Amino acid sequence: MNKRCYSVNEPTQTFAVVGAGQMGTGIAIVAAMNAKMRVKLMDVNKEQVDKSMKFAGMSAANVLTQQIIF
Repeated sequence: MNKRCYSVNEPTQTFAVVGAGQMGTGIAIVAAMNAKMRVKLMDVNKEQVDKSMKFAGMSAANVLTQQIIF
């Protein structure tokens, strides 16, 4: 019998998103910014991951700019 052990005392530190399309990119951004988790974004298409990472960087820059203004 295969037993799996999960610890409730240890918070999740890494979040994986499979698929770097529009939805996957949004999920990765929310997990990284709001949950402050390390995010691994995976896709079969490297160009899509690069595009997603560029968009995530622009989103982070916009949030930082807004926080400085307010």
